[in-house]
Amino acid sequence: MRDLFTFDGSALEELVTRHATPFFAYDLGLARARFDRLRAALPGRVRLAYAVKSTPGLPLLEAFAARGAWFDCASAGEVSTVLAAGGTGSGMVFAGPAKSERDLQAALFAGARVQVDGIEDVVRAYEGEDAARHVREVLEETAHTHER
Repeated sequence: MRDLFTFDGSALEELVTRHATPFFAYDLGLARARFDRLRAALPGRVRLAYAVKSTPGLPLLEAFAARGAWFDCASAGEVSTVLAAGGTGSGMVFAGPAKSERDLQAALFAGARVQVDGIEDVVRAYEGEDAARHVREVLEETAHTHER
């Protein structure tokens, strides 16, 4: 099986002459094919999310967004890049143990699903609003989810 990031010597020489270095190269056709193959192998209810942190190149994110991928983001910069690539907040998961206020607000503004790592994240998300009411709602929703 051909590797997504492997190029022969002549292909690399051609890329180096056309692009400033350093650069990151991948085969978009192969990336699309692998995404499609994985999507087809998984049940329809599975949301296939690409971890933006791994390779945040716009052409790759655009290719996955065009195929309906979800995106796993961990910073305001990643949220912004996904939106620029055509991804949507409703197709974005935001997670990470070290969320800055800016990161959290960017994810919420975009409409991402935010993984809270504790009640303090809920309180921070709703600062200036009725945080206690939102904490109750989150706890109630969590309880109903686990009852199913």
